Amino acid sequence: MDTNGAIVRVWNLANTTDNANFIFNDDITDAKNITHIETDVSAASFADKTLSTSVGKNQLKSYRVKLVASTALPIRLTEFTGVKQNGINKITWKAEEGIDFSNYSLERSEDGNTFIEITTVNGTRSTSYGYDDTNIDELKPYYYRLKLVEKDGSFFYSNIILVTVDPHVKDFLLYHNPVHSELKFQVILDKQARFDVWINDITGKTILKASPPLFEAGNNYFTINTSNLPVGTYVLIVRNPEKKFIRKFIKQ
Repeated sequence: MDTNGAIVRVWNLANTTDNANFIFNDDITDAKNITHIETDVSAASFADKTLSTSVGKNQLKSYRVKLVASTALPIRLTEFTGVKQNGINKITWKAEEGIDFSNYSLERSEDGNTFIEITTVNGTRSTSYGYDDTNIDELKPYYYRLKLVEKDGSFFYSNIILVTVDPHVKDFLLYHNPVHSELKFQVILDKQARFDVWINDITGKTILKASPPLFEAGNNYFTINTSNLPVGTYVLIVRNPEKKFIRKFIKQ
């Protein structure tokens, strides 16, 4: 398309006359029937964003259409990634937003087919966004996609990404979850090491801290008395300068 407008050619290969409407993204300001050498012949029928035409059987018709250039740039997703870190699926994306963009709906799936919305993030004209998905089973892979929604309700989906299971996830197992009077975990190490062990509430406040145990190479088992913990959701942290394990659990 140049300053003279866009050229639209319609060829009806059917054996009957056919009526067709062509809808553009922007409003039409003028439309002309033209010859095959692009000479204007007569006015063509249009309304708002729609060019209407009737084409006879085996007939080729050409039109010149002038449009109002939109001031709104479409949303463009430039990056969408996910990684597993310390038992959390960290989802990040980058985008270039137009003025008519509304929000992102982040959706998750266990099979790559059936998705559920897990959060909505409003567009802020920022270039980078992120979400930490903590409500997961570390022994399962998860699929994610973004639903990008415009202010008029129109939307499209991003590509689907997969966050796989951490190959070292079985090095640290918490059981049983939910817990009652005791929290038990197993940790597998390749060498002897001392760890700090503590429990935070969901605000990050430390609720309970154990004496730092010395774990041996191989399988290690550790028990924490949780009988005095109020019912709620907590985070277990087991850490030293080389390794860090984080697991969320529920006290009932």
